[in-house]
Amino acid sequence: MASPGLAHVLVADDDPAFRELLSAWLEADGVRVTTARDGEEACELAEAGALDAVLLDLLLPRRDGYAVLLHLRARPATRDVPVLLVSGEPPAEHATIGPALGADGFLAKPFTRVELRAALGAAMARPGGPR
Repeated sequence: MASPGLAHVLVADDDPAFRELLSAWLEADGVRVTTARDGEEACELAEAGALDAVLLDLLLPRRDGYAVLLHLRARPATRDVPVLLVSGEPPAEHATIGPALGADGFLAKPFTRVELRAALGAAMARPGGPR
């Protein structure tokens, strides 16, 4: 991951155990983590602070992951923040819809810590982002 001690990642997932697991993995790598339990909270937190990436579950209450992604891409402050979509559903449709809406990658649950590191590192290293 780029600049591990400086990275700030938003983890948005409605499963508390999964949020805790991802937070523990990221924090062990020196990443600052903010968590959201639903889509509305994810939007609010994304606008409130400078983020280096977002891990975004697709099945969130109050606003699903696609709606959150569209919200993030529509705002200047979050337009260029890398977003990785996360879902337990088969990736077939997400592989086309997510990138069309501006997602930087997709992780199918369950995934390993190594897969998370690789996907997040690739998304954060892409040209033009993060800030």
